[in-house]
Amino acid sequence: MLIDKISNYKNIAKAMTNNLKLKISILKNDLLYHILWLFPIKRNKVVISNFLGKGYGDNCKYICEELLKNKGRYDIVWLLNDCSTPLPTEIRGVKIFTLKYLYELATAKVWIDNCRKPFTVKKRKGQYYIQTWHGDMPIKKIEADTISNLSKEYILNAKKDSKIADLFISGSYFMSSLYKNSCWYNGEIAEIGIPRDDILYNSNEDYIKFIKNKLGIPVSCKIVFYAPTFRDNLTKETLNVYEIGWNKILESLKEKFGGDWIGLIRLHPNISSIAQYLSLPNSVIDVTQYYDIQDLLMISDICISDYSSCLFEFALTGKPGFIFAVDFDTYKNERNVYINLEDTPFDVAYSINNLKRAISNFDAHVYENKRLQYFEQLGVVFNGNSSQIIAERINKICEGYVF
Repeated sequence: MLIDKISNYKNIAKAMTNNLKLKISILKNDLLYHILWLFPIKRNKVVISNFLGKGYGDNCKYICEELLKNKGRYDIVWLLNDCSTPLPTEIRGVKIFTLKYLYELATAKVWIDNCRKPFTVKKRKGQYYIQTWHGDMPIKKIEADTISNLSKEYILNAKKDSKIADLFISGSYFMSSLYKNSCWYNGEIAEIGIPRDDILYNSNEDYIKFIKNKLGIPVSCKIVFYAPTFRDNLTKETLNVYEIGWNKILESLKEKFGGDWIGLIRLHPNISSIAQYLSLPNSVIDVTQYYDIQDLLMISDICISDYSSCLFEFALTGKPGFIFAVDFDTYKNERNVYINLEDTPFDVAYSINNLKRAISNFDAHVYENKRLQYFEQLGVVFNGNSSQIIAERINKICEGYVF
């Protein structure tokens, strides 16, 4: 009994110490920001963060491409975990979570992010924060709709992030509703399409050949892209949930559609570190570390996913997609979903044999009708110019226009 009491006192003391350290850290951070705020805001500076330090990709990249058309007009800073990551020469890479990082944030006119900013980041008067998010038309529930899976720290941070954001970007009426009802956000929403999908609307054969050559894929080769989402607490020992039976699937694709096929697999950024433990045949390339999923969607002829919104983005092109949901019951119980998988335009497979059968029985006419009806139901916007619209907004903000 005495030992239990002593252990309990130790835990209480440890918690109090950790809480005190956190408070001191926050106070130091606040003081540092107020010192940095002595420096003026640079009206043409834009600071961009892609998945808290990832490379040049996602929505942020495509907005940046538009800004770069105004040569020399902007001082663009890209926050990086690894400063050796390649960037366009006009962009400055800055190591995230450093003093310089704090300085760049404190003196920028515009921030662009695709996920939540750290809680310690402070926004000052006169700055403008654009939140692009990193997906549209999600299957799996997000934010407040899966609150039981979120830590108290994340919830607190998400609420704060939504409060300081000036603009969220949406690609559908469905996503706009989620921002309002599930993301603790009450501000302006630009329902203009997803910037990273512009390239799917405006794709060209020369760029497709360029990306294929970059990946070492013959131009004539057809591609099936497998892009599963993450599972909570997934480890290298439980990666078998992603086993798709590559040889069987590639054989089925060749029988149904003809031609030579190669597979690509890309794990979600949240679990990218365990991609090295995937067991893949020679006919499949692990592209988890490839910085821009849109390039991969663009060059692919077929996409397979489970509960990732990238499948819906791929379907914007009209090309076939399939849902492979071997653990749907478990996933539904742990995270839940917004929609019945059977109501989507995609054939749903709950086993490798199901997936082979779905490929063999694929009907392009049925798929196209279901695809168009579904996107109309969700209120999807797909016009290829959302990056340009946001770049024009940034132009006005930097010129002093107040929204």
